[in-house]
Amino acid sequence: MVAVIAVVATAPPVTQYQAHSPLFGHQAPAIGGPTITGQSFDLDALRGQFVVIDFFSSWCVPCRTEQPELVRFAKAQLATERGAILVGVVFEDSVSAIGSLLGSWRGLYPVLTDPGGRIALDYGVDNPPSKYVIDPHGVVVAKIVGPVTAAGLDAVIARAKRADR
Repeated sequence: MVAVIAVVATAPPVTQYQAHSPLFGHQAPAIGGPTITGQSFDLDALRGQFVVIDFFSSWCVPCRTEQPELVRFAKAQLATERGAILVGVVFEDSVSAIGSLLGSWRGLYPVLTDPGGRIALDYGVDNPPSKYVIDPHGVVVAKIVGPVTAAGLDAVIARAKRADR
C-alpha cells in the first residue's frame, strides 16, 4: 500500500489528452513568416521530419509550467538525427512577454507571432496550450490539449511513426 501511495503521490498530473480535430489525416495548414528572432520560417521546408506545433502564451499558467519540458524535448530532438522539430506559435500575446517567458531559451526553436490569430484559426485553436503533431508528409496526426512532458511528446511521435509504417 505504501508503494502505491508513493507512486501516485510522485507521479506527474495527467493533464494532457489527445483531442479530436477535423485536421486529422489532412495536410497541415500553411505556416510561414518571420520568427521572433527575425529568421524566416516556412512549415513546408520541414517536410521529411515530424513537427510539433505549440500554441502558447506567457499569461497561460500551464504554458509556463510546461516550458522546461518543451525545452527538454527540443534539445533531445536536436541531438537526434532527423529528430522532430518544435515550433512555437504565440497565442494572443506580445513578443516582449514571450521573450521574457523564453528567456535564455529564446532561439532554441522557431517561434512565430500570429497577428490577427490567423494561424490559430486555421488550426482550430481556441486556447493554449494546444499542440499539433505533423508527420513527415505534412499530415496532421495528433492534437494535444493541455500541458505535456517531453516523454509524453516522445510517446505520441513514437505511435505516429509506428502507424506510418
